Amino acid sequence: MKNKVKWQLIKKIAVITLLTIIGLFMTTCDNNPDGRDNNNGSGSGSNKTVTLKEVTADGDSTHTTTMMKLFFDKTIDGLTASDITLSGVPGVIKGALSSYYPYELPISGFSSGGTLNVAVSKTGYTINGSPKTVGIYYYYDLVIEMVWIPGGSFEMGSNSDYDYEKPVHTVTLSGFYMGKYEVTQEQWTAVMGNNPSSFTSSPATGEVQGKRPVEVVSWYDALVFCNKLSMREGLSPAYRISGSTDPADWGTIPTSSNSTWDAVQIVAGSNGYRLPTEAQWEYAARGGSGSPGNYTYSGSDTVGDVAWYWDNSDIKTHEVGKKAPNGLGFYDMSGNVSEWCWDWYSSSYYSGSPANDPMGADSGSGRVLRGGSWYSSAVYTRYASRGRYYPNGRDSEFGFRLVCP
Repeated sequence: MKNKVKWQLIKKIAVITLLTIIGLFMTTCDNNPDGRDNNNGSGSGSNKTVTLKEVTADGDSTHTTTMMKLFFDKTIDGLTASDITLSGVPGVIKGALSSYYPYELPISGFSSGGTLNVAVSKTGYTINGSPKTVGIYYYYDLVIEMVWIPGGSFEMGSNSDYDYEKPVHTVTLSGFYMGKYEVTQEQWTAVMGNNPSSFTSSPATGEVQGKRPVEVVSWYDALVFCNKLSMREGLSPAYRISGSTDPADWGTIPTSSNSTWDAVQIVAGSNGYRLPTEAQWEYAARGGSGSPGNYTYSGSDTVGDVAWYWDNSDIKTHEVGKKAPNGLGFYDMSGNVSEWCWDWYSSSYYSGSPANDPMGADSGSGRVLRGGSWYSSAVYTRYASRGRYYPNGRDSEFGFRLVCP
């Protein structure tokens, strides 16, 4: 009898604890009540489809895009990501299916107001001996909107008066995702918990402060952001320093050149965020394979159409996405802030660059910066223009955008 009472007490405590945890979690989800869908879906047997609508936080200007995390509220033995099919508005599975209950799958890459069909197909799965619908819900979060760039070849460099842009050479790249916009102040703050930017007030009329690009960030800072964001989204981090991919193990971000941080490695097979290579950046800025239009700037021969630069910036940054995009849908690749790339800079690198997926020089006088900035003259906002600075350098002209495999 004692054992029975003791067991009932243990079960009661367990239930109360579980409900408390669920309550805490649901409070987090309820930051946006319209951002959760408990619809069990349509269909029968082991094939279920649930239509989800992307939302923005009501009255919350800091959340305008979403990362959906799907939670499967029934344990399905052996469920894998391959059992889940996405259709409708394109979505990108951004992380592995968790192995714990409830199963969790991060997904991103949506257009505002779109819908996504999630079909779960698991042959013969049962719950308590009979087929069941799969209840799922999701919540919003900040996300880096990514655009897929199919692999292809292009002519990199230019025949300008600048020798470091020569020679023009053919480069072939594998496909990759790249951020549609430069990383913004609100995105940086959500991940890093601070805002190092110089331009933290007085945005241009009609522009949103948090959507101005983050700046005063070094190349070293960008590495930390990449890995922290990857970990936040359940991805495998791309960068390893001193044997670890966790920035918490790297120590204080250097404010002077640091050989340990300079020896950072890209983790083979990782699916996390990273800085673009110089070749990836120029390929995207030109418009992909075949360099559509062969413009001078990213998307136009008229600099003011696509770039915030010295003549029109009012000597400050601007909300991302306010100028016209290029042919692939990327914004601000000319002007606004200069963007860090992965590569070491070498003025002669083009002469011996590998033809396929070049990663830059083994060492150099600084890390590559591309695209020019709000402070630049038009000539430096050309997509072929190359800049550099020490990896520890922080300046109100320096920002970045992200890529992932």
